[in-house]
Amino acid sequence: QLWLCSSCAMATGLSLFVQYPNREAVLRELQLPPSLAELRNALEVLDDQQLQLQQNGKYCQVESVEQIYDGACLKVLVPRRRIFVSMDGRVRPVVWYPGATPEQIENTVVKACGLAPGSSVEFLDGDTAVVISPTIPNDTHLTVVPLGQRNGSRTERASPAERQASPKRGESPRRDVLSSRRVTASAPARNTLPSRGVGTASGGYPKRSTPGHPGPVVPRAQREATAPGSASG
Repeated sequence: QLWLCSSCAMATGLSLFVQYPNREAVLRELQLPPSLAELRNALEVLDDQQLQLQQNGKYCQVESVEQIYDGACLKVLVPRRRIFVSMDGRVRPVVWYPGATPEQIENTVVKACGLAPGSSVEFLDGDTAVVISPTIPNDTHLTVVPLGQRNGSRTERASPAERQASPKRGESPRRDVLSSRRVTASAPARNTLPSRGVGTASGGYPKRSTPGHPGPVVPRAQREATAPGSASG
């Protein structure tokens, strides 16, 4: 009797209620295909989606066409992956759907851990570094460590001002000091002319020196007046 019902259903076709993601259940009428791959193709189920059958109020995975019957309720699910990441003792779940890239997953982990966007992190499974991948097994537990902070040590990144002030690799810090001295020595001095009456000759002009005479130039009349043995009158 069951075989006759099955043959009758195959002859007249099946009425299936299929619920697609983010949509209401729709009625699909079709002939029962001989294989599960053809059934998925007939119901337009994508390769990265799951086809489930409702039985006794619960949904189970469809593994063969023998599970399908007339009036069955089917559900198409987009499988999601979930991992648990821990940092500073706090565990956070991270979920993504098919099509997510490793960069998007890593950026989501960085935000979930409260780090600044664009921060570089590494994932550890115990003492083993793990490369994040969209195909990582579900419910994997990983430890997130900011790059430069491992085994209790942390390397602070220098600010742009500090990087500019610090000498480059292979460059001596005395180079900047000597350069500053040369600039100071070559710069013209301001207000170097002495004021009138200070450090000048009797005429009020600055004293001059000539080659071979390191002293100031004194007028002849003054030299004769101050020379020893000169006439007082």
